[in-house]
Amino acid sequence: MWQDNAAAAGLEQTLQAHRDAEEARWQARRKASGLCEAIGQQWSHDARETARQQFIADYGDESLWPDHSASMRFDCPHTGFRGGEKPWEQAVGHLVRGGADLAGVTVAEMARLYTARTGHTLTVPEDIAHYRFPGTSDSHAAPPPGNSP
Repeated sequence: MWQDNAAAAGLEQTLQAHRDAEEARWQARRKASGLCEAIGQQWSHDARETARQQFIADYGDESLWPDHSASMRFDCPHTGFRGGEKPWEQAVGHLVRGGADLAGVTVAEMARLYTARTGHTLTVPEDIAHYRFPGTSDSHAAPPPGNSP
């Protein structure tokens, strides 16, 4: 049986390069997703706290809040599902794939960085613009407790 060892080695190198590139894309997608999720968690935490403060102002009994809020949802309206990412989430993905370190950067600062790198203007929702992306080590931190005061 005839075999071209040089061609086989070249093919294996090409396949390995493809696998490595796919792994890098997957890692970037995972990191970007974690960063965006952290912004959504900050929004949800603040929305829950605002609702809690309003509840206490209205009803005066903080002990009723856990039962009252148990069925309430505070999902950030500015985060999408996989494949349905919002423009700011797509920008995060673009920047992460390009090697940008967004740790400690606000969403508004990220938008300016995206515009500077791509030339495309990115408008971010005003109510998340001030939130900061977490550092690398805590980008997958657990969400704030659901019914904590």
